[in-house]
Amino acid sequence: MMHKNGVDSTGVHPSFPKFPQDIKLVVTDMDGTLLNPNGTLSPSFFPVLDRLLERGVEFVVASGRQYYNLREMFQAYLDRIYFIAENGSFEAFQDQPLSILEFDKANVRPIAEAVRALENCHAVYCGAKQAYVEDLDAAFLQEVSKYYQRLEIVPDITAVADDPCLKIAVCNLGEAPDYAYPHLRHFEEQGLKVVLSGRNWVDLSDPIANKGVPLKRLQQRLGISPDQTLAFGDQMNDSEMLSCATYSFAVANAFPELFPHARFVAPSNAEHGVIQVLEHLLQNSVEK
Repeated sequence: MMHKNGVDSTGVHPSFPKFPQDIKLVVTDMDGTLLNPNGTLSPSFFPVLDRLLERGVEFVVASGRQYYNLREMFQAYLDRIYFIAENGSFEAFQDQPLSILEFDKANVRPIAEAVRALENCHAVYCGAKQAYVEDLDAAFLQEVSKYYQRLEIVPDITAVADDPCLKIAVCNLGEAPDYAYPHLRHFEEQGLKVVLSGRNWVDLSDPIANKGVPLKRLQQRLGISPDQTLAFGDQMNDSEMLSCATYSFAVANAFPELFPHARFVAPSNAEHGVIQVLEHLLQNSVEK
């Protein structure tokens, strides 16, 4: 079931539309979407990616993760696919930055002080070169190391001087939607973007930072329309990206508020839903 703006609250059953033959671009979020619940890529994904690339379809990884973390997952494809990292603040192709959106460092101190006042919350200064944290909590360090390949522990993240800030990510293990997010939303009144980027994560960034901005630039650069684009996501930080694709999918395990932003539902990440839809695309594309 679907209303004109997307999937309604009762229509979260997987749907496989008829795809036109001229699909030219696929973009997917990682955590909760392409990655399974254990945070890993299924080996069955890479043969599907190879077939997409052989067909001439462009592929984009779009994530809140650090670019260098994504880079490790797709080492064999660095010259062939595009990366949108840090929720749109860092864009790369062929291991070279295409765009970097800097976050005003004047925002770092008030955010850091607000996070320090919250229980079980930890701030990450996401720099263009690497990430920086000031907490030594073991559970936090285990969590943050999943997403940040280059990470340094420093005494004070507000003192980082020689690395442009892309965003501040806040880790709140198991409680981000109910605790960290409500406590940090007031920064929106100061013109900042505050968005849930995972079950344990809230991102604060420049108000124009989102995955949709670099995706639109890429579409224009490559001459690809929304009608030729597939997009997959699971969290609210994917909403702008989904709006760039006629074939927009929320995975079945997505955050409930995301469904109205998607036209279709893919099976859950536990069922390798993105892979299922892409295999359907490869096998069942039809002429207009």
